[in-house]
Amino acid sequence: MVYILAAILVFGVLIAVHELGHFVVAKLSGIAVLQFTIGFGPAIWKKNIGGTVYALRALPLGGAVMMQGEGEDETEVLLTGKTAEAEAGEETPAPKGISFMEASLLKRFLVTIAGASMNLIAGVLILFILMMPATQRIDPTLDSFMDGFAYSGENGFQVGDKL
Repeated sequence: MVYILAAILVFGVLIAVHELGHFVVAKLSGIAVLQFTIGFGPAIWKKNIGGTVYALRALPLGGAVMMQGEGEDETEVLLTGKTAEAEAGEETPAPKGISFMEASLLKRFLVTIAGASMNLIAGVLILFILMMPATQRIDPTLDSFMDGFAYSGENGFQVGDKL
């Protein structure tokens, strides 16, 4: 059971990093983001800030960044059965920015690849952090052989050879 919970936690973090990539690049590109959500199903926590609904949902096995002009109604219905307007509550401020489809082709491309790029960067950082404590360097010099090793001697490997 602990392994299942650990796997869900790791996948949740990777999904959050992935969606954060889309979100940050969309915001920097001036695209209006309607919702940034991690997980599926009913919202455990949500807050509307500047027209963007930030939500944490019950099942942490997915996520979404819904931008204006990319079919947000269909996506929201698929996620929760509710539209973004119904979920956000009463009067909500309009999100600032242009729609996804109004953005230049370059901006749309950058938003699209930002998620995978963030996962790649996260993987490199995780490997770097895991390798930081490694201080031992393996010396490739032969210092001895087991008794009866057939490939040692004058015509084979010798003590002091470097591999």
